[in-house]
Amino acid sequence: MKNWIEFYISSLKELKPIVLEQGHILLGFNVNLDKIIKINPTNFPNYFSKFQDLEKGTNSTLKEKIIEKKEDFFYSIVDAIEMGKAEEYLINKKIQEWIEANFYFEKTCIGGQAAIIANILSDFGYKNIVLNLPVKDERLKHLLNDEIRIPIKNNSKIKILPTTKVSFKGKYNIVHYIFEFSSGKYSLGNKKIICTRDNRFIASADTINSRMITDNAFIEWSYKNAKSVTAAILSGFHLLQRNVLKEKGNKNNLNNTIELINQLKTNNKQIKIHIELASFNNIETLNFVTEKIFPIIDSIGLNERELIMLTKIFDNELSSKMQSGKIIDYYKGLFEIFRRFPNLRIHFHFLGYYIILSKPISDRKMIIRRSSLIKASIKAFQKVSPYQNILHIKENIKNLISHKGMSEIRSLEDYIVKNFQVERTLFAKGYLNSRKFTIVAVPTLIEKNPTQLVGLGDTISSLSFIEDLIID
Repeated sequence: MKNWIEFYISSLKELKPIVLEQGHILLGFNVNLDKIIKINPTNFPNYFSKFQDLEKGTNSTLKEKIIEKKEDFFYSIVDAIEMGKAEEYLINKKIQEWIEANFYFEKTCIGGQAAIIANILSDFGYKNIVLNLPVKDERLKHLLNDEIRIPIKNNSKIKILPTTKVSFKGKYNIVHYIFEFSSGKYSLGNKKIICTRDNRFIASADTINSRMITDNAFIEWSYKNAKSVTAAILSGFHLLQRNVLKEKGNKNNLNNTIELINQLKTNNKQIKIHIELASFNNIETLNFVTEKIFPIIDSIGLNERELIMLTKIFDNELSSKMQSGKIIDYYKGLFEIFRRFPNLRIHFHFLGYYIILSKPISDRKMIIRRSSLIKASIKAFQKVSPYQNILHIKENIKNLISHKGMSEIRSLEDYIVKNFQVERTLFAKGYLNSRKFTIVAVPTLIEKNPTQLVGLGDTISSLSFIEDLIID
């Protein structure tokens, strides 16, 4: 453990943004409002008492993960709590009105991966962040950081303005209800549920992001200024409905994204593009992203639920094995993706450890990558912990580093050394190199009582990706 304490102490001294010579980081596409509801064993019966006579059922009748009945909502959230898994569903207006009338909201905050990442990078000191904002909902005005830039077209000219100078008007259907549930023993009538892990269930009332609508000014500005862009982080594909894939036009389908990526790559050969995945609404959209977008980008970020869903496309049996939560099965899934798409830097984040699998890189670059993951872990911890002070983290670092994460990394090292001709360096150094791949893995800092759950994966992936740019 001594080595990991030293790695973390060293990284604590370097918590400042890497200066990118170019200037701009593009963020697209999803921006929404998150309304937070806390669910725990105490308030669960109060919220769901009317459902206590329902037989424990499934939500198998749902189409494209769209909830239209309160009973299906109940079945879906119970399944998420029982499995301790993150899930996201679209909801209709009737369910939205029922939620508004029956639940207490802890707070309203910025939501959507693009917006969350934009705020995170801004908080961390990065400048020249350009965000796609298709609707200027007045509720977003004070939730987006002042220094984030929004492309605005006026009289055929496009300027990027700070949010303080953008006109926000009206309200749009962009609300996501975040049910953050805590671990524990739940009961409702005769029903007993054991939840082993804090997580969240998201019910989205969103007609903008579910169509993945992009702002024309953002697209046009990106085309014209590609040479000044170092990186693009794209997300929001998961909410796209099946019927939208078949629609023609340039405002609401994935072909628009492909055109944007190709144009950026054509205009700037050095640009790096990362996609942040989430729980997909339907397998058709995931297939499209995998087949058409993975080959033309540089990096992806995903958690265990997204890895299980993605691996199912290639290997259903392996996908099923991952339900056990073993690191070796997760690694096998990551390697299956890498084998098919060796162009990708694959970032996997799980409670207790992070992994990046990629093509071979030098020892110097592996050290930089390890440091980027550790700094992402520190920033994620600060985001959810009441103890954000660097001195507190330093003084308690031995107790904060995940022992389970370290144990899992040892297990992964044993497996890789047994099956590949490589040196045993993963646990001691945090990285391991072979002729075919590089793997970097770090145990994370653990906050036992996190103040929030949404946006952690986005924090981890985005920060490590941007810091990784120094590698190239």
